[in-house]
Amino acid sequence: MGRLLLLLLLLLLLAAGGLAACGGDGPDTASVDVFLSEWEVSPEAGSTPAGAVRFTTTNGGQFVHQLLIIRTEASAADLPTTADGRIDESRADVLGKVDNVAPGGIERRTFTLQPGHYALACNIADETGGDVISHYQKGMRADFSVVAGD
Repeated sequence: MGRLLLLLLLLLLLAAGGLAACGGDGPDTASVDVFLSEWEVSPEAGSTPAGAVRFTTTNGGQFVHQLLIIRTEASAADLPTTADGRIDESRADVLGKVDNVAPGGIERRTFTLQPGHYALACNIADETGGDVISHYQKGMRADFSVVAGD
C-alpha cells in the first residue's frame, strides 16, 4: 500500500511539474486574438499591456501560416527582406513565433513583451510552379504596440 501511495504521489508531482513547464497563464496575462488568412494578419486590438501576453492565433485561410512577433522601430511593411521576399530574421528582433498553424487551426503561445512597437507577420514563402509567394510581401503583416502597464 505504501508503494502505491508513493507512486501516486510521484505521478502527481510529475504532472504538476509538466503543467508548470507549459507556462500556465497567470492572472496578469493579457490575451490577444490574431486572425490569419490570405493575405492578412488581423489582431483583435492594436495594442496590449506589457508583460505576459497570450496570443491565440487562428488560421482562417487555406494555406499554412505562422505568426512572428518582431520588436522594431520600422513599420511592419518596411522590415528587411531576403531575395525571396521573406523577412530577414537574422536582421530582425524576433521575440516570438507561432509556427505552422494549419488551415482551420488554432495555436496559443505566451510571450513576455516589453513596451514598444512591434510587427506581427507571417514569414512563410511558398514555391508554386517556379514562382515564390512570400506571405509577408502579399500583405500578411500588421503594426502592433505594447504599452507600459499602470
